Amino acid sequence: MIDALPQPVNSVIRGLKAIGVPENNIWVYDVTNGWHSGQMPARLVAQVTSLYPNIQFHSNESGCSIALGYSSTERIHFSIPSGKPAISHRPICNALVGASYLINMPIMKKHGMAGVTLGFKNHFGSFDSCQLVHWSVDLGDGEYVPTYNGLVDIYDNAHFKNKTVLTLGDGLYGARINNYDKVPSPWPTFGNKSPNSLFFSIDPVAIDCVMYDFLDAEGGVPAGSDDYLKLANAHGLGSFEHWDAARQYHTIDYRRIQVSLTLPLHTYLPLICRD
Repeated sequence: MIDALPQPVNSVIRGLKAIGVPENNIWVYDVTNGWHSGQMPARLVAQVTSLYPNIQFHSNESGCSIALGYSSTERIHFSIPSGKPAISHRPICNALVGASYLINMPIMKKHGMAGVTLGFKNHFGSFDSCQLVHWSVDLGDGEYVPTYNGLVDIYDNAHFKNKTVLTLGDGLYGARINNYDKVPSPWPTFGNKSPNSLFFSIDPVAIDCVMYDFLDAEGGVPAGSDDYLKLANAHGLGSFEHWDAARQYHTIDYRRIQVSLTLPLHTYLPLICRD
């Protein structure tokens, strides 16, 4: 299935090292677990460590990462509406608890349950037993309501909200149909090519809105897929807006920067680019 690419990760590492961050202080993590156990792709780890051998990895699998586990004290508190299934306060992974800063790197994907899976839902890989939150994000679940979404409680936690300095959306290939795409497919909205794009923002709501709009242009997404973005905006977590008929924004400061790469991607500092 379409998952993380090493080239954007290596570019970020290069940028961090360029401003003086020690290599062994940089962690790459995904601790997805619950109804399935996420795995850190061996090819990702191999291509990162071939350039940066002291980078640290944390996931639930053994062999290519350090098992840091979950915090015994730091948890996400969910404000569940009356009459809805309870979600116990979930422990946050120690990689995030111990971090000073966070760069969130979601992939631009549609999703079979939530409509889209972007920066907010990427944090299902940051805490224990994400399946407990599924009813609040699954548009087809009988318990789903547009007035509550667990993703907002997750991001509103201090370890997420206060530590995130950048969201970097990987739209180099993306998944225009759903999160179970086996191989990338051409995007009609990008001239039947791959998007070949990276999205950068310090506003976590705005960047998800922009990636949502590109996904919605690919045949549409289910109604309600942006409910969490409206709620996040109401909670003061960022700016909510969809583009107009001319694909322009009036609240979000959206800028396109075209770049031509003549060297491997990992040799550049991260740039926002759209081919």
